[in-house]
Amino acid sequence: MPLQQQFNYPLAIIKEVLDAQSIFWLNLDIKIDTDSQIPKIILYNAIQKFHNLNRSKEEQSILKTEITRLVNFWKKQKQQIENVIDDLKIQEKKVKKTIDY
Repeated sequence: MPLQQQFNYPLAIIKEVLDAQSIFWLNLDIKIDTDSQIPKIILYNAIQKFHNLNRSKEEQSILKTEITRLVNFWKKQKQQIENVIDDLKIQEKKVKKTIDY
């Protein structure tokens, strides 16, 4: 199929496009079958792989953000624990001093 070849796809309003059961989709399927000679299963697989790739990219982006958030959270937790330990050591030293006197 030459790149310059244009298809006359059926016109549709947004309501028809959003309705998976509308006549628009049936007409589009028929038009693609007759004009492009590409089996529907190949087109559907290509669309599914495209959506999976985009979803994968989104998940990778979310994963990076989530890992960064978790690392920052655990750094803060560690610092809080170290602060409590330091406070306890200081209190322990004070108690030992008072006992020694």
